[in-house]
Amino acid sequence: MRSAGEALGVKTVVWEDPSDPAPLAATAPDVACVAAFGVLLSPQVLAVPHVDFLNVHPSLLPRHRGGAPVPATILAGDQETGVTIHRTVEALDAGPAVLSRRTEVGDRETAGELLARLGGLGGECLDAALGAIEKGTAAFTEQDEAQATECSRLVKDDGRVRWPASATQVDRQIRAVTPWPGARTSLGGRGLTIHRGRPMDQPAAGPAGSAAECPGGLAVACGSGSYMVEGVQPDGRREMSAADWLRGTPLPDQARFESP
Repeated sequence: MRSAGEALGVKTVVWEDPSDPAPLAATAPDVACVAAFGVLLSPQVLAVPHVDFLNVHPSLLPRHRGGAPVPATILAGDQETGVTIHRTVEALDAGPAVLSRRTEVGDRETAGELLARLGGLGGECLDAALGAIEKGTAAFTEQDEAQATECSRLVKDDGRVRWPASATQVDRQIRAVTPWPGARTSLGGRGLTIHRGRPMDQPAAGPAGSAAECPGGLAVACGSGSYMVEGVQPDGRREMSAADWLRGTPLPDQARFESP
């Protein structure tokens, strides 16, 4: 099967060892660029392009350097984010920036949805940055190290819903881990992935995790406030609305969700 690049007539190189500059050097690039690469490149690799080596990063650097900037943006409750095009250096996402563009974060947007939007914006930004480099008008600005924050890659355990947190924090967590690793909870030992929902103003009715049917879905008590579960996927079944799930799975008395 041909790669997407080959289908477009673009030469594709399989780079099995990113510490080896030879495959990249064989292409004799003027400019190289990485996105979501996940590996710090060696000085030998970074020296290959004749003009520059760029990185497309889905955050407003120096905020959220690292492997999971989009989930980190949602977890932090940031109201805006964006894409930064910067020079790739040996340090993590620390090179001087040549271009950045901002966008608001939707209050119901999941990490998957936001990443898809930033992917499109990243392509536009990279095109603009390459155009500036070609014209000789590109201006690189050093990042403010005092404002830098870092984030780690998500692991499966990050998907365990922490009901004792506030409803706002639960909402951010669920959106941040959707679609991966998924927001996981359980009821009576049966696993459930939460796909959609929203925080509610009403106070928690019972201890964290307590669940009750309500119009439009399922209200779950949090450490403070409640969370309305609107879309779920029981283990081994398809995604469905919480209302549809409840029709086939009535809640027992004193139902309580737990972290699996």
